[in-house]
Amino acid sequence: MEELEDGFPTEGRLAQLAYTESFHAVRTLVFDYSFTQLATLLGRLRAGESFPQAFEATYGLTVAMFAHDWKEKAGSGSRWLSVLAGLLALGLALTPVLLCGYWRRRREQASVLARWEEEERKPDSFYR
Repeated sequence: MEELEDGFPTEGRLAQLAYTESFHAVRTLVFDYSFTQLATLLGRLRAGESFPQAFEATYGLTVAMFAHDWKEKAGSGSRWLSVLAGLLALGLALTPVLLCGYWRRRREQASVLARWEEEERKPDSFYR
């Protein structure tokens, strides 16, 4: 975040990363704090306060403290992403096994139904 004080990078990948990080930081400010506080911050900036002063006065923490907390929170989210990816990979690995079991069970059930139908077609010895 500190790197953005001079503006966003112009190189493609760095610019994309900077905009993505900015989006998530603002999203955190809105959802973890409030939109009202964000509007207050923008009003202070419009009035001429420096960003660090306006940020600390609005949120009660320094930009560095917010950045540290935000990075930790973002890092913990990526752990969940890796867990989710692992579960997805496990699901993809188990799908063929489950499908084979399903098809086998259906064949067995079809065989039983065919046998029952065959038995139903035969005349009963009772009626002879």
